[in-house]
Amino acid sequence: MELVKNKLSTTILKTSKYSQFTINDDFNVPDAKDDMERIIASTGNVLLDDVETLENKVRISGTVVFKVLYQTVGEDVRFETYEGDVPFEESINMDGILAGDKVDVSCVLEDLYITMINSRKFEVRGLVGMKLWAMDSVELSGATGLLNGSGIECRNEQIPFTNNVASVKDILKVKEDFEIAANKPNIGRVLWSRVSFYGIETKVVDGGINMKGQMDLFVIYLAEEPGVPMQYLNESREFEADPV
Repeated sequence: MELVKNKLSTTILKTSKYSQFTINDDFNVPDAKDDMERIIASTGNVLLDDVETLENKVRISGTVVFKVLYQTVGEDVRFETYEGDVPFEESINMDGILAGDKVDVSCVLEDLYITMINSRKFEVRGLVGMKLWAMDSVELSGATGLLNGSGIECRNEQIPFTNNVASVKDILKVKEDFEIAANKPNIGRVLWSRVSFYGIETKVVDGGINMKGQMDLFVIYLAEEPGVPMQYLNESREFEADPV
């Protein structure tokens, strides 16, 4: 009796880990900017620069970039912004990892605290959450029949499985032009901006994946003409991106 076998190539999770670390730094307001009265809003995100795998360890370097909107000192209510970054390098123990292994990393800025120390100095504190995982390619074999197995009863069953056709990491770029309403002044300087995406739908098409959804734009700006009050723009628009 001899088993007839077929081979199946697949990937399995080799190891994974979730880790957190904090960032902390002080910043001075540049001489060209007005003093701080109070902080209005802040935002930030994590940018990865390099991921290096060693034996049972992963070394990750990157930057936490932030932006703060604050009210300036003075009788007139005016606003100013400051943009900065906090570089980091973290070594994370990860059993089972070998030098040269490919490790995927996903980072999220879970908390961001920006507090005033005085009118010319503020503190930036943040909590970064980091998920790491590594996959292994394996080849499995399974019995599909018998040779020279007379007199032996077999029970066969068809088992469906998925096959990885392609695995690609790409960046989807969305570019839309927004026009300012005729009753609003021209933009002199953007103080604050936020773009949000939601309702994302994906569809497989020839040559890639089509994506569409909704985007919201919120902008606070100063007008070109002096003496004009601070302006804002808030618009929504549907978008559809080319296949990626």
